[in-house]
Amino acid sequence: MFCTECGTNLNEDAKFCTGCGAKTKAAQAAEPKLEIELCENCGAKLNEGAEFCTSCGTKKGESGEAPKDANDSKPLPPGSAPYADAPLGYVGEDGQWHVTIPHNMPKDEEGDFAFFTITPDRRYAAVSVVQDPDVGPGDVIVLPLPPPIDETKLKFPPFKCLMPELDEEEIENGWDVFAPDGKTRVRLYPPVGVKMGEEFWVEVEKDGGCCDLSQEQQGCLCVLCLCAVKISLSAVRAIFL
Repeated sequence: MFCTECGTNLNEDAKFCTGCGAKTKAAQAAEPKLEIELCENCGAKLNEGAEFCTSCGTKKGESGEAPKDANDSKPLPPGSAPYADAPLGYVGEDGQWHVTIPHNMPKDEEGDFAFFTITPDRRYAAVSVVQDPDVGPGDVIVLPLPPPIDETKLKFPPFKCLMPELDEEEIENGWDVFAPDGKTRVRLYPPVGVKMGEEFWVEVEKDGGCCDLSQEQQGCLCVLCLCAVKISLSAVRAIFL
């Protein structure tokens, strides 16, 4: 056996080199290996015997409630909606859609949560929680993942939108985009978890609009559409103007 540090010829059972004092492979192999456990959520080293991570509080052996969004570490761009910094929903091992209610989102007058966000495959979709006293801001709700709308029911092919910089009125009342037909304007409302400059897809059903109504009638239909959000988790009923 030869020392890996200086090349001195050694006995096979030598634990240290007689030439330079370095530890031999035989000595290294005889040493017990210490297993270092890492937190599955944040990667921090776990203390010996600890049941919870001292960095993020996750229980040993668990990965946390949701994977971190790739954009979580980036500062929120100016002009983004007030709920843009919320984590996006994800599909869990149960195949269901896990969505976090933003920590700063209040319940509406009826005690419900109803908002728009995007699915893991970047589709604009509705989320609703109706009168559940056990659910509040910051909670993770588990819902069926809305499937893509059948092509035969679409008014036109799904189209991609770029999240714009919004002013206060657009944050409150939504903004308009032109659909692929070049004529129809679609009213969108700020999706939770989407920052300025990010892209998402919009699907519009044939019977989901109010093209030829007055502004007063459109306002009434907006309320009806919001109620529909609370009742159904099917793809978004976009509002035509």
